[in-house]
Amino acid sequence: QGKTRLLSLDLLPLMMMFELNDVLFFINCLKNPSESFDIFKYVSFGTSSTRSGSHKLRHRGSNSNSQRHFYFHRLIRLWIFLPIVDLSLSAPVIKSKLKSYFWSVFVSKFDSLNICTFHLLCPCNNCLSTPSLPNFNLL
Repeated sequence: QGKTRLLSLDLLPLMMMFELNDVLFFINCLKNPSESFDIFKYVSFGTSSTRSGSHKLRHRGSNSNSQRHFYFHRLIRLWIFLPIVDLSLSAPVIKSKLKSYFWSVFVSKFDSLNICTFHLLCPCNNCLSTPSLPNFNLL
C-alpha cells in the first residue's frame, strides 16, 4: 500500500529524496562554484585513464566507520553507484535525468516491507557488507 500511495502522489520515499538532494547539491557545487564553499577541499575525481576513472569520486579525509553517515561519505557511495553523469550537460538536464533514474529504481525495487529499499543505496550494516557494483551506463 505504501508504494501505491507514493506512486499516486508522484513522490519518492523520503530517504531517496534525501539522497537525490545530496547528489544535486554536489552537482550544484560543481556547476556554480561558491567562494565560500569549495567542494574540492573535501572530494576529488579520480585521474586514472580507465573507463570509470574520471567518474570515480574520492573523499579527502579519514574513512572511519563512525563517519559513514556523514555527507561526503554518503556522496561518494552514491556517486559510484549512479550511472555516469555527463557533467557537460546543464544542471536542469542533469537534475531531470537523476530524478528519472531514482524514480526507475523506486518503481522497480521498492518494497514497503523492506526498509533497505527505502534508499537508493542502503547504509545499514548488512547492505554495506554487500558490495554494490558501479554502474557504468551513461545517465
